[in-house]
Amino acid sequence: METSRVFCKCPVCGDFYHILVRDPDWYEKMWPEGTPGELVPGTCIICFSELEKGCRVKIRKSICSDSASFLGKEGTVLDILTRSDGTLYKVEMSESVDDGQPKTVYFVRAELEKLKK
Repeated sequence: METSRVFCKCPVCGDFYHILVRDPDWYEKMWPEGTPGELVPGTCIICFSELEKGCRVKIRKSICSDSASFLGKEGTVLDILTRSDGTLYKVEMSESVDDGQPKTVYFVRAELEKLKK
């Protein structure tokens, strides 16, 4: 069976990735409004996992200058603030970048990667 590569873009974080597809009718079944070879929206493996209170996370991407100093650092989700226009994750950082005390910071989903337990 022949495989083809479908290129995708995550609507959460904007990362590009690809999947290997064996079904020649994949586009017709899964993305009927598109055409074969067209970029497909699909949540990536990092953004796909649900974040809950108590989850350990790593800052994987900086969307704004406020979060740039936390890249690669870890923390714990303390609260999830959801409204009709989006969600913010309140994270207590394991280490601070300035005063040595744990710091509480707000992030959007695209900035966070759930760590394995």
